[in-house]
Amino acid sequence: MCRDGEAWQLDQCKSCICQEGHVRCAMVQCTQLNKPCPPNFHLKRDPGQCCPKCVEIEQIDAVLNALKVSCSHFS
Repeated sequence: MCRDGEAWQLDQCKSCICQEGHVRCAMVQCTQLNKPCPPNFHLKRDPGQCCPKCVEIEQIDAVLNALKVSCSHFS
C-alpha cells in the first residue's frame, strides 16, 4: 500500500502517484512531437530521455540532404 500523495518516476517516460490507496500512472506528454523542427534540425531522442528534441543536423548530413534534393530534379 502506498501513502496518499506519494509520487515517483517509474521510468523516464512514466510517472506515478498514490491517490486514496490507488496507484495512478501517466505517460509523459512529448509536446515536441506535435511541432515540426526548424530547417536543418531533426528530432532526436537521447539515451535516458523520454521525449525527443530538435537538434541541428550535422553539416555533412545537411550537405547530403541538399544534394539529394537537387539531384532528384534530374530523375
